[in-house]
Amino acid sequence: MNIKEKLLKLFESEDYKPMVLKEIYKKLKARTREKRKEVRRVLKELQKEGKILRDGKGRYRKIGDGVYIGTIEFTKAGVIAFVVTPDFMEIAVPVEDTRYALHRDKVAVEITGEWHGLPKGKVLKILERGTKKIVGIFEHKGAFGFIIPDDPKFIYDFYVSPENFGKAKPGYKVIAE
Repeated sequence: MNIKEKLLKLFESEDYKPMVLKEIYKKLKARTREKRKEVRRVLKELQKEGKILRDGKGRYRKIGDGVYIGTIEFTKAGVIAFVVTPDFMEIAVPVEDTRYALHRDKVAVEITGEWHGLPKGKVLKILERGTKKIVGIFEHKGAFGFIIPDDPKFIYDFYVSPENFGKAKPGYKVIAE
């Protein structure tokens, strides 16, 4: 049985719980540098395949079992967001549980309860940014600059460091990367 099969078996076992890397090494008896390197390589591969996830606390978790991957979409009011999974499951996420995710980001979300008949969750990790450019109004106060997005679904203003102001003046419509 190769390392990938052993890892998948470990995540499907009866006594499965989210584990940090040291726990995985111990369970797989990976004592040598080469074996540990191989375990890390296979863990990255499994993450890319969407079978497991490394959460914000460094624990590896299996996808499913209360953890889902999807695209987050904010409402115009900005008080709730919804994560839509590839199989069209909708999960409500209160803004305070979005972990700085932005509209259209690919995220991993954990189910924590129920909200008006829908599963309610919190973002565990931002997997991929869905937006590369933001259009908005440039403002600055003292040495700080920021962009107020035109799209109300982007609930945060974006900080711009002074060296990146370019020729923008307060009130200018700008595109930021």
